[in-house]
Amino acid sequence: MKRELKGNHKIVYAFICLLMAFTLTNTIGEVLSIAYTPTERFLITALIGGATQLIVAFPFSLYLILLGGLPAVILYNHYNRAAFLQRFISMGSFFSNLWRHIRYGETLLQQHTKGLWLLLAVAICLITAYALFRLKRKKLLLPVYLYFLIYYWYIHINIAYPMMGLFLLLYVILTSLEVYYRRIEALKEERIRQPQDMYRIWLKTIISYGLIIMLLASLLPKLSYRANVYWLETRLTKAFPVLVDLRDDFEYNRNRESTLFSLTETGYQESRTLGGPIRQSERLVMKVKAPQQLYLRGNIRSLYSKNSWFSEDKEYTGYRPQSLLPIEAVQGREIYLEITYGNLSTNTLFTPYQPVEVLLGNGGGMRVNKEFQVITDKAMYKNDKYIIKALLPDEIPGEIGTTAINVEEKYLQLPLELSPNIKEMADAITRGIDTPYLKAIAIRDHLRSNYTYATDVPIVPFHKEFVEYFLFEEKQGYCTYFATALAIMLRTQNIPARYIEGYVLPSKINSEGLYEVRQKNAHAWVEAYFPEMGWITIEATPAYSPAAEIRPSALTREGEDTAYFDELQELELLLEQQRNSQSSEIQAQAIQELEADLNSPAAVEGRLDRLIRLLRGILPALLQLLIFALLPTRSLYMYFKIKSHRKKHLKGDNRLAVVGIYSNILQLLALLGYPVLMGETPYEYSARTRQHLFDNHHDFGKITEILILTKYSSYEPTDEEKAALLSYMDFVERKVRYDFGFWKFNYLKYIRGSLYSRL
Repeated sequence: MKRELKGNHKIVYAFICLLMAFTLTNTIGEVLSIAYTPTERFLITALIGGATQLIVAFPFSLYLILLGGLPAVILYNHYNRAAFLQRFISMGSFFSNLWRHIRYGETLLQQHTKGLWLLLAVAICLITAYALFRLKRKKLLLPVYLYFLIYYWYIHINIAYPMMGLFLLLYVILTSLEVYYRRIEALKEERIRQPQDMYRIWLKTIISYGLIIMLLASLLPKLSYRANVYWLETRLTKAFPVLVDLRDDFEYNRNRESTLFSLTETGYQESRTLGGPIRQSERLVMKVKAPQQLYLRGNIRSLYSKNSWFSEDKEYTGYRPQSLLPIEAVQGREIYLEITYGNLSTNTLFTPYQPVEVLLGNGGGMRVNKEFQVITDKAMYKNDKYIIKALLPDEIPGEIGTTAINVEEKYLQLPLELSPNIKEMADAITRGIDTPYLKAIAIRDHLRSNYTYATDVPIVPFHKEFVEYFLFEEKQGYCTYFATALAIMLRTQNIPARYIEGYVLPSKINSEGLYEVRQKNAHAWVEAYFPEMGWITIEATPAYSPAAEIRPSALTREGEDTAYFDELQELELLLEQQRNSQSSEIQAQAIQELEADLNSPAAVEGRLDRLIRLLRGILPALLQLLIFALLPTRSLYMYFKIKSHRKKHLKGDNRLAVVGIYSNILQLLALLGYPVLMGETPYEYSARTRQHLFDNHHDFGKITEILILTKYSSYEPTDEEKAALLSYMDFVERKVRYDFGFWKFNYLKYIRGSLYSRL
C-alpha cells in the first residue's frame, strides 16, 4: 500500500504539473498568435514537461541527454552540412531578433514566434516542476501564475480567463491531495488501522459526483444566448467605474485597429439591424470642455431599408488642420469645445452641428462630407485631443437659419415595405397644423407621451417591419426606436429628416469643469430641415430632455455656479504646447531609434561568421584565429567611424553637412536599385524615385530643393532642414536593411564598409 500510494502520488502530481504549465503556455500561445492548436500546444507542453520533470528528478539525466545529442549533431552536420548550417544561421537570427526585441523594441518576426513560445514553454515547465518536486512549495507558483494570467486577461486575451479558472481548480486539487496524504501518514504514525480501499473510495466519490453534475448539466435546458446579467455589471460599474476604465486602458491604446464610429462599435447595439436589448456601461469614452450640454454627431445616416439605417454620402473632401470648413448655417452662436478621447479608438471626430474649424493635435488631416460628418486620416486614440469651433444655429421660427442648401430627396426616402398605417398615424397627429415645424413638434410630443422608454426589450421578430412593430405592437424602446420612428413619420409629412448617431453630453460637469462622457451616453436623434430655420435637432426619446431645452446657461459644479469663459487663444496655446511636446517626444524617439541602429550587435554577427567557418573547416586554425581577431576589430572601427561621421554632420557646417548627407542618400538609393541615370537632373531623379519610395513623413522633392539651394546659391540651410535630410537618410537605410536582410546589411555596413563610401 505504501509503495502504491507513493506511485499514485507521483503520477497525480506529474499530471497536475503538466496541466498547470499548459494553462500558461496556452495563454502565451494566444498572445504570440502561433499556429499551433490548443491540442498541439498541450501535447508539446506535455513532452517538454515530461523532460523537465525527469531533469528535475534526476539532474544527471541532463548530461546524458546532452551526451546523447552530441553524436546526433555531429552526424547531421557531416551528412547534411548545408541544412545544418541553415538551421544554425536561423538560430542565430532568432536570438538576435529576440535580443533586439527585448533591448530595443524591434518587432519580433512571425517566423520566430514559435521558437520564442517553445523557449518560454521550457522555462515555465522547468519552474513549475522545480517548485513542486524540488522545493515542494506550490505557494510560490500562485503569485507567478496569477500575475501573468490576470495581466493577460486585463489586456483582453480572453483565453486567460478560463485558463486562470483551470489553474485555480488544479491548485485546490493539489492542496486537497496534500491534506489527504498528510492524513494518511498521520494515521500510520498513530498505528490506526485504515481501510485498505480508502484511496479507491476517494476516487469513486469524486467520479460519482462528477458524473452526477455532468448528467444534471446535460438535462438542463439550453439557451442560444448567454444569461442576461447586465443589471449586475451596470450596478458594479456605476459604483466603481474605475473597474471598467482600468481594463479598457490597454484595449484603446495605439495597438488597436480603429474604425469609424457607429452604435454597433460601442456595445450599445449588437448589430446594424435595429431593435433588441442593449448593453450599457460606465466606460469612460471622452472628456469634453464645453459651454453647455450638447449633442456630438458621430455618424449621419439617410437611407432606411430592411430595419437598418445606411449612409449614402460617402464622398469626402480633404482639409488641412485649422482650415475653415464650408458651412450652411448662417446664423447662430459661436462656441468652442475641447475633446479628449478616453477609452476610444476611432477615425471619427465628434462635433456639434455646425462645425466651422477643427484644430487637430495628432498632426493628421481630415475629411468632411456634405452632411458635415468629420473623419481623420490618422486615427485618434486614448488621450488624443482636438479643439472645435462650431456654430449653434438659432432655433427661432421665421428667421433664415441656413442658406438655400441642397436638401436632397434622400432625406425624404421611404422604404417600399413601409406600412401605410404609419403615414395614417402621422396624418392624424398633424391634422389641422399648418407649418412643418409645428408638425414635427406634434409628432415628437406624441412619441414622448404615448410610448415608454425601455432598454430590456425583445428582439424584433424577423418578419416584422421595425417602425410598425414599435408603434403598434411593442410601444416601448430606447433612442434608436424613437429616432427612427420620428424620422420616418416626418418624411411621411414631406419634412426632410436624417438619423444621427453619436453622444449627448451629460447634464452635469465634474469637479474639473469637464463633461465625462461614458458609453451609456451613446445616443441617436433626428435632425429635420425647415425652410425658415434650417437643420434643427429634434429629440423624441422620453428619457432625454427635448433638444430645445438645451440652452446656454451657467454650469453646475457640485452645487456651485460657474461659467465657461475660455477664449480661442487659450485653447490654441494649449494645443500648440501639446504639439511641441509631441514633437519633442517624436524627435527623442527618433534619436533613440537612430542610436539603436548604430549600436547593432555586430559582435554577434562576427561570432556567428567565425563559428560557420570553423564548422566548414576551410581555413587552417591559425588563419581562423586571425580572422577571429580581425572581424570584431573591423566592426568596431566601422561602428565608431560611422558614429563620428554622424556627429560631424550634426555639429558641423550645415552647407557641407547637407551635401554630404545627400551623397549618402544617393548611395543608399543606388543599393535599392534607383541610381542616378546619365544626364538626369536632381529634379527628374526626385520625381522618378518618389514613385517607388513613397512615405507620408518624408518628401524627397523638398530634400532635393534644399540641396539645389545649398549647392548652387549662397543659401544657408537651417538645422531643421539638415535634420530632415538625416531623417530621410535613416528612412532609406531602414529600407535597405529590410530589403537586404539583417546579416547582409550589417556585413555591408560594418565589415565591408560599403554602405557609406564617402566617410
